[in-house]
Amino acid sequence: MSIAGIRSNRGDGYQTLIAFDWALIILSDPDFEWLEVDSISYSVDDVVVGRADGTLIACQCKKNQTDFRAWTIADLGDELGKAFLLLADNPRVSVRFYSRNNFGDLAKLKEHSSTQPDEMNYLQTLGKAQRVLNDTLTHLLKKTAPDLSVFEFLCRTNFITSDDIDQMELQLRGRLRSIASNHEAAFNALWVSIEKLGARLGDGGSSAAAMHRLTKNDLRNIIQQSGSTLVPPMGIAEIRHSFSSTSAIGRSWRRDIAGQRIANPILDELLAAIDARKKSILLTGLPGSGKTCVMLELQEALEERAVNCSDTAPLFIQSREFADLATPEERQAQGLSQQWVEKAARLAENAYVIVVIDSLDVLSIAREHRVLQYFLAQIDRLLLIPNITVVTACREFDRHYDRRIAERHWDCEFECQPLNWDVVVAPLLDMLKIAATEIDIVTRELIRNPRELALFVELALRGSSFNVVTSHALAQRYLNNIVLADSELGDVALQAIETLATEMLRLRSLTVPRQRFTASLDIERKLCSLNVLQETVDGKLTFGHQTLLDILVISRAIRNGVTLNEFIKDLPPVPFVRPSIRSFIAQLAIGERREFRKQLRTVLTGDTAFHIRRLAAESFAEQTPQNDDWPLIRDLREHLRDVFQVIYTAGRTVEWHHFWLRYLVPYFKIIQDNEGIRMHVHRIAQWGNTDTSGAITFWMEVLDLNWFDGNEIADQLAMHLSRIKPDNVALIVPLVKRLLKMPRSEHSSLGKIVAICVTAGAIGDDLLWQYITEEIREEDILGYRFNHSLRCQSHEFDNERFLHHHMEKSNDLLDLALNAIECWSKKRSSRYGNICLGYGHGFLSETSFAATHSKRGVHHKYGVEILFDAVEAAIFHQAEIHSNWWQINCERICFNQEGAFVYFGILACAASPGSNIDIIGRMLNDRNMLEFELSYELGKLIQSAFSLLSWQIQDAVMACILSVRSEYTSDDSNLWRLKAQAEYIASIPCHLRSVNRHGFNRHLRVI
Repeated sequence: MSIAGIRSNRGDGYQTLIAFDWALIILSDPDFEWLEVDSISYSVDDVVVGRADGTLIACQCKKNQTDFRAWTIADLGDELGKAFLLLADNPRVSVRFYSRNNFGDLAKLKEHSSTQPDEMNYLQTLGKAQRVLNDTLTHLLKKTAPDLSVFEFLCRTNFITSDDIDQMELQLRGRLRSIASNHEAAFNALWVSIEKLGARLGDGGSSAAAMHRLTKNDLRNIIQQSGSTLVPPMGIAEIRHSFSSTSAIGRSWRRDIAGQRIANPILDELLAAIDARKKSILLTGLPGSGKTCVMLELQEALEERAVNCSDTAPLFIQSREFADLATPEERQAQGLSQQWVEKAARLAENAYVIVVIDSLDVLSIAREHRVLQYFLAQIDRLLLIPNITVVTACREFDRHYDRRIAERHWDCEFECQPLNWDVVVAPLLDMLKIAATEIDIVTRELIRNPRELALFVELALRGSSFNVVTSHALAQRYLNNIVLADSELGDVALQAIETLATEMLRLRSLTVPRQRFTASLDIERKLCSLNVLQETVDGKLTFGHQTLLDILVISRAIRNGVTLNEFIKDLPPVPFVRPSIRSFIAQLAIGERREFRKQLRTVLTGDTAFHIRRLAAESFAEQTPQNDDWPLIRDLREHLRDVFQVIYTAGRTVEWHHFWLRYLVPYFKIIQDNEGIRMHVHRIAQWGNTDTSGAITFWMEVLDLNWFDGNEIADQLAMHLSRIKPDNVALIVPLVKRLLKMPRSEHSSLGKIVAICVTAGAIGDDLLWQYITEEIREEDILGYRFNHSLRCQSHEFDNERFLHHHMEKSNDLLDLALNAIECWSKKRSSRYGNICLGYGHGFLSETSFAATHSKRGVHHKYGVEILFDAVEAAIFHQAEIHSNWWQINCERICFNQEGAFVYFGILACAASPGSNIDIIGRMLNDRNMLEFELSYELGKLIQSAFSLLSWQIQDAVMACILSVRSEYTSDDSNLWRLKAQAEYIASIPCHLRSVNRHGFNRHLRVI
């Protein structure tokens, strides 16, 4: 680059430094609002700054004067003229001239004007030289801005001499360090944005490109997006102390079951993700699955690390403690600093910060919806800051169905799995002397949830082992035994906590002031000691088990004779009420079934919002259906199809499957509901392994319906059958045989099913061969068009090596293949009206022969090539083990008119010459075979087997070789005869070439 170009770039850099200086002023001073670079709105245009009161500062930037001389009026002629015009046109503008050289007499005159109160005194006190300069300016002003006096110009103009460029940058970095964390990244981002502003280069539609201006908010966003945060310097010790205080909030949580803590393996996975420096980590799980316990254990593990390693700093935020606090002031009073994100940003400059935020799902259903939005916004800010990881937790339901959470991306997601019965639950029960063997399967599945297990153990230790069906029934049993049966508590305490739960539901909060508790202080203390109630950090009351909230709300409603519909009508339309509605329906299901259906029908067919009716339908689907439920289901199907569809898709237990077969399917058949039958063809597939016989019977019956087109579902049935477990394969054979007779698409899954059935021994190889070859027609054989007729391509059986492996194991399949290939070969030969008596080429080009004798690279294999590869591999295998099948069929293969078979036989014998020496001798004495196009393969056979032949056979072979192409007697063809013979002679080891056959060497010398 030329010196002039470098100087120009340094001039642009100087202008950027001036703009950068103003950008920092705008960020830190509320009186300044925006800046423009190379403005098109003002004549003094290098940098323009807008203030909050509407006044402007226009800056002209001159890196330096030629030869670094002081600036004069003559040097600044054009720039002064622009300044005069701007100052005259806009009385709210002031102008600043910047340069690294001083402004000489102009600066001196400016300094003099600053000391005078008005224009009169200014003029009276001018010195001789100053007067000359004043007269020069007056003359220039009369030309450009006659209404502007010199004194006013000087009052509204500043001449600023700046430091060296490097020193200016150093000072700017220092100033930025004092107002922002991660200042290096912030500096680079601001620099690039200011340069792009001047060049009018945008970032995909940013405001800088659209407005040609950077506002205070734009500058803040640039800094935030760079991973920096506007925050003054803070003491590290002070930040750590603040984090420690916040982390102590909400840590009072029951984490043991009968005094025993259960280790969760998910903790190690979370720590591994943190060690891998993943930015965002989400922990999900069902209610009561142990998310909070894991988060607390994670925080404790991180705090233990921080003790031994000062470069780690954990922060724990129990967000449920702030669920009802909408303002920063309220959160600060509760213990969460208003600048906790800023503190994390400053701390991240010196340590790896891990922010653990628990219970986002509680915020999702809280009364103050803004609280969740606040925490999500802070998470977004944290994720932009380097050296910070965010770990948070919420219910699986909210992860998928709360839009604010569902639309977010997380670097890692983990799910709290149910406890392992054999490894965790059963040993714990045995240790506590609870009879685990008496617990049925349903209860076992229920108490794999840690929260349900805690309730169960507490009850079992008071009595004995028992069985329950639902979580609701377990919670109700807990209240009956712990509260109602206690003489010091009884119904008074139960009514008091029912009232408390109802108040929580009304307020949409998991805590209420303790003044709302209507029973005595002694009862409150007793309930707290039993962990029925807990006291929060701010002195409010909450339930020790969240399940109790819904149970108690329903208990009070039923006590007061409130129906399900009335209960729903009285609830606010917010997500918080969903668990309560589900619990109400579960409670009704425990009672008399007729009343349950009556109340449910009222809701499902009423005018309640659809999402509530859908919730009621889903809750109904969780119950075991009874025969008397059919009229309700039928009415919903006929009149409220959307509600029926919810029940139909949500009923996943096998009892629903049997219910549909007893009532819905016959109903579809009676009314000949084509759509309904097709729908159930797919729906029943989910029970394909639970009740395979029932599913297969239904599918067979559907194919027998004369008013239903079974061909439309043939491919779908094949796909469903592919998911059947191997244990149930024998049951699907009748349907597989039926599907084999039906039309299907090119990419049907039926081949996978056939392969599974064959492997399991459920069907014979004859059906597999039928599947492979059934689309071959006479014209395909005669026209050499096998490519798309054979169903044995790699996608057919899901495992591209299936045919190879199975043909090696199955003699029957290999026989079927050989018989068919011989038949095809004869039909091809007969096409020309004669049958070949020697060896024909046949299918030789479809075997590995083609790849061996050509230069083509890797290519797609068609079905016929895959078939011949499988046959070749099977024959190799049979010859290698010298099986009984090989001993019977070796002659058929090695001396077959079909060239492909001869090729396979030669290769197989060459690979296992010892056990096949007799037939090898016969093959090498067959002149027709030696003259066939397999000379290369026969040469390899000679190399591997000749030394094993008896001397008599060796002599016979050498004589046969010398007779090859003996009909070539003319001078023109003699060379070809010698060449054909020599290829074989060269394959014979030198020491075995008979002395009586000294002519061999002459052959070789000729060639």
